[in-house]
Amino acid sequence: MKISMWMLHDAMSSLVTGHNLSDAASSRHIAGALPYVENDSMSTDHVYIMPAHLISKEHLKDNVCLVVYGAGQTAALSDPLNQCQYIRLQPGLSAADCIKNVLMAFEHYNNWYAALQKELIGNPDLTRICEIGYKLLGNYITLFDPEHNLIAYANIPDKMIGSVLERKDGPYYVLTDQSIKSMVGSPGHTDDLRAEHADYFYDAARKMRILYANVGPGRFECRLCIGEQYRPFKNSDMQLCEILAETLLTAMQVDHSRGAAIKTQLRDTLRDIINGQFITDVEMELERNLELRKWARHDKFICIELVKRNPSSRLVSSDQYICSRMEEMLPDACSFMLDTKIVCIDRLLSNESADQTIERLRDFLTDSIFIVGVSDEFDNIMDISSYYKEASIAIEMGRLKNDSDWYYKFSDYAQMHFFQHGTSILPAVYYCDKSIQHLMQLDKSKVDYCQTLRVYLECDRNLLHAAERLHIHRTTLFYRLKRINDMIDADLDDTATRMRMLISFQLMTIDQSLNAPKNAG
Repeated sequence: MKISMWMLHDAMSSLVTGHNLSDAASSRHIAGALPYVENDSMSTDHVYIMPAHLISKEHLKDNVCLVVYGAGQTAALSDPLNQCQYIRLQPGLSAADCIKNVLMAFEHYNNWYAALQKELIGNPDLTRICEIGYKLLGNYITLFDPEHNLIAYANIPDKMIGSVLERKDGPYYVLTDQSIKSMVGSPGHTDDLRAEHADYFYDAARKMRILYANVGPGRFECRLCIGEQYRPFKNSDMQLCEILAETLLTAMQVDHSRGAAIKTQLRDTLRDIINGQFITDVEMELERNLELRKWARHDKFICIELVKRNPSSRLVSSDQYICSRMEEMLPDACSFMLDTKIVCIDRLLSNESADQTIERLRDFLTDSIFIVGVSDEFDNIMDISSYYKEASIAIEMGRLKNDSDWYYKFSDYAQMHFFQHGTSILPAVYYCDKSIQHLMQLDKSKVDYCQTLRVYLECDRNLLHAAERLHIHRTTLFYRLKRINDMIDADLDDTATRMRMLISFQLMTIDQSLNAPKNAG
């Protein structure tokens, strides 16, 4: 590990009586200490021990020693004050004592750095790294992601909880709105700050200083904050923060590499399910991979398929690039090659739709050589094989109808495909109106809401006739219809919507009759 002159100054502060250090002293490239020998050249990566009178105009005793940072000049120091940075130590120290104290300072920092590096072996723990940083920096440490979630910390004061930090989900905390405004509005806050350009700024709202740096570019960008709470900042804290930031960045890159391995495992499992090549205990394997990927089996997903407009084109490197770009634009997606196609399984946010996801890809995909098929939303990853077929059908049927488009949704072509192929490729439920499918999934009470809606539509929305067929009072029917309206998002005043729903109910009747057990004899 290489240290700076400021780090050396602070480690030996009890012995320091003066210095000429400036901002240039923050460069970390001192690797060792040597005694000064006249007429020998001085390297730029060592400090030298020499008598004070050689570089100081002050009247000092010869036994006062200085720790000097050589500027690459020879020992003939014609203008020493401009050629070196020095730290003047107290009288009475011998050269041997000075070297001993310098080596102790190096050992102090090296032990700290070694502890940080040890944490990078195996499974890096960001919080543990912050705790090691706290031991040397002596102030609380917080690490935030770009969305201001607290992802690692060390020794946060209790008074910050509630005033500066607020609980989010479970054990996670985020900065309060006021804290975010205070940080962003501070003069030292710049979006392009990088790890090697850590900076101080004063937070007027909390009357404390924050030392922060952006830990890494792109998806690794996080804010490292060190609050001046337990002791005043030292000059060397800037360099210590940079070292801590570099270690955290490395840890996050290691985590990303491990994430790539997790994605590979998940890709292989999903590919096996789509191909029908079920490995032993495939569900257990899938559950394990989903957990590592921080997915759940019953999250909301869509399947996106990309097919080349010209099947004869063989741009393998471009295909891999497309997979990578898809995952950059959809961070919670898993993309992989399947034969000559690209398959992307995207986990949707609770308030996100398939249309919104595709809109995020529009600018990129409309400029590529691919066309896109998108399945309906689904909530069981084990059903991926059927929804992969949906995405393929969307492209197949969509191109027959309009080959100039770049994006086809299965829901737009479901009934068209059913009338051509029946249930030979997909069960009838996949061709049903999405509202009916959603109602079937939600309908877990003793009341058959699907049957209620079907009879209501078959009676041309006549409440009296529908109530008679269902053998219920009109008030009960009215209540059920209100519940149905709360369950699904469908405009029953729209003729086309009602027609799709009636066809869907008929499809389910046909499917049930086809799959009913045959009577013996």
